Amino acid sequence: MKPIGLIAAIGLFALGSPAHAERFEPRNECADFEDAEAFRMALATAVANRDEAMLEPLVDSEILLDFGGGSGWETMRERLTSDDYRLWAELDKILRLGCAIEEDGGMMALPWYWTQDLGLEDPFSTMLVVGFDVPLRQGRAPDSPLLDRISWQAVTLLDDWTDNPEALVHVQFPSGRKGYIAWKNLRSQVDYRLLAEKDEDGTYRITTFVAGD
Repeated sequence: MKPIGLIAAIGLFALGSPAHAERFEPRNECADFEDAEAFRMALATAVANRDEAMLEPLVDSEILLDFGGGSGWETMRERLTSDDYRLWAELDKILRLGCAIEEDGGMMALPWYWTQDLGLEDPFSTMLVVGFDVPLRQGRAPDSPLLDRISWQAVTLLDDWTDNPEALVHVQFPSGRKGYIAWKNLRSQVDYRLLAEKDEDGTYRITTFVAGD
């Protein structure tokens, strides 16, 4: 099975229009389809147990892993524990962020929000506030006045990326409002996402697991 192109994959989903509330908390659409939910649960079990033997049957032999030529199960297996990739940890993260699926129960995608229109133009500066009641502060200091508490909203990152999860970074909402949010509470729109498609036998396989664009 050939991994589908990511732009084509987006087109196969009916992208939701951003609601005025602009909240994108995780949803598990896959629960409406028995085979999709069984696949998702099998994946969750393999990841929770860090079990390569359980994971391998869920992965297409030609899985796309990056846009520089990385592909295939053996490459994925090596990256599961590699310090440069830590794919077990990345799988853990996306499994907590919901599951989207085509209306006919076809292609599935994790996380759920990746199939949604977040309402911002530049995917590389678009971030999702991950969590409920995340503090929005007036300044960069940890004790800066609290402006609001934010839940699952899309924002534009105005600062550079940082390696410090506790750092407060400058963000802007679609309304133009600005503030500072802890880096650990933000996730890039183009962070890791997973696509699973049915093979000729109607069995789901992971065909794409990539970050970036």
